[in-house]
Amino acid sequence: MTIALICPEKAPTPWLTAFAEQAPDINIEVWPNISNNDAITLALCWQQPTGSLLEFSHLNVICSMGAGIDHLLNDKKMPANIPVTRIIDPNLATSMFEYLLTAVTDHMSALNKYRQQQAQGNWQWQRQVPFSKTHIGILGLGQLGSHCASKFAQLGFQVSGWSTSKKDIDQVTTYSQDEFDDFIKVPDVLICLLPLTDATRGILNKSLFNQLKSGCYLINVARGGHLVEADFIEGLERKQLSGACLDVFEQEPLPASHPFWQLSNVTITPHCSSLTRPRSVAKQIIENYHRGNNHEALINVVDISRQY
Repeated sequence: MTIALICPEKAPTPWLTAFAEQAPDINIEVWPNISNNDAITLALCWQQPTGSLLEFSHLNVICSMGAGIDHLLNDKKMPANIPVTRIIDPNLATSMFEYLLTAVTDHMSALNKYRQQQAQGNWQWQRQVPFSKTHIGILGLGQLGSHCASKFAQLGFQVSGWSTSKKDIDQVTTYSQDEFDDFIKVPDVLICLLPLTDATRGILNKSLFNQLKSGCYLINVARGGHLVEADFIEGLERKQLSGACLDVFEQEPLPASHPFWQLSNVTITPHCSSLTRPRSVAKQIIENYHRGNNHEALINVVDISRQY
């Protein structure tokens, strides 16, 4: 029995190294160089080509190479009767919060404006806002969103969060699905940490921007599909948005000709806000490999009907 790595847009070497260290007895092969399709029982995937999973007649576990599964669902020929699991990396929450804290404090300290002034030789003070006077709103209170909301609150920020169901997080005001209009009026900084589903695609649009406080700052670390790019640029032009930090994009890598590169009040990073570390998550994939082969209950199973 064999694990197949199907990740044509990612380097497989770190994963091969992690499995070799932690489970040297398990055979791992990288698609499309599979010696025996019938031996594959678990497929570890990132943006697998359409229909590629149909090659494996004994497949019993499909595993996302990350916390999200939207990339899996792009494959309209993905087998419907095979359980899907995802990665839950305890290090992801820490790295995500560290990224977001950096982005928020960069904005609050006006460092982006100071960098522009430096290039112009312009010595001028900018307004800086204390933590206690800054309201952070988080779209999505799953594992990452809840962790980050709690951490921001502990640092003295005013924090609120919105999710489909009500959450109970100490020092954080939470809103449920039907309270979105109340939530969206409050933040000075809006952070998107939603899963990408049919319901959330394009949620960062003109209608939402119009409900924000004028001059709200946007941080998107979820998926590029959440952002309607034309509406975003318009929101910046009419100063409804004061700026943004974007780590995810509809097309990645972001093309050199893309207009986002020319926006002086937008910080762009290359989808690096929280990277899955193969060594820290290989154990749970190995666990599901054995459980699947033994017909036991899997861990980290995804509800495909909810798309996360």
